[in-house]
Amino acid sequence: MKGEGRNGAKKVTDTGRKLSFINKSLFQIGKDPRPKIDRLIMHYSSAPDQVILDTAPFPWIDALKKNWTILRPHPV
Repeated sequence: MKGEGRNGAKKVTDTGRKLSFINKSLFQIGKDPRPKIDRLIMHYSSAPDQVILDTAPFPWIDALKKNWTILRPHPV
């Protein structure tokens, strides 16, 4: 039947638009919007976009530094 793919899955909507996610993996579906999502996250992030960050905005880091020997054997 016209407009149907494998197993009868429709490839075109009733309005004639092609469904871009048919026969794609989740990785392929998420690949296209990823740059936009990354920009959105960076826009609203409270952490700056730097390679080395100042630890002042992250008060919990001191607790990790003090207890690293306790935390080290635990799996990530």
